[in-house]
Amino acid sequence: MSDDRLRENLRKAGVPDAAIANLDRTSLQTAWAELVATGRDKPVAAAVTYTDPEVEQRRLQFEERKWADEMSLYAKTKYKCVQTK
Repeated sequence: MSDDRLRENLRKAGVPDAAIANLDRTSLQTAWAELVATGRDKPVAAAVTYTDPEVEQRRLQFEERKWADEMSLYAKTKYKCVQTK
């Protein structure tokens, strides 16, 4: 395997670029071998998020109530400031 391919595989496995940049060929091979031996040679999977429609609906309702409360508070304080002038 070429040095570039070893570096790319190490990056995909989650090894920081700073650590990879300082490795010579032997160290690259050793690092890759350790990852393969421990089963950590697979790419880091992107986080899969699943949102329950009911939970999402409740979150949206909460955000709407929060926004309405903020606007109500803003309107009261704005009105209060106008009256005191």
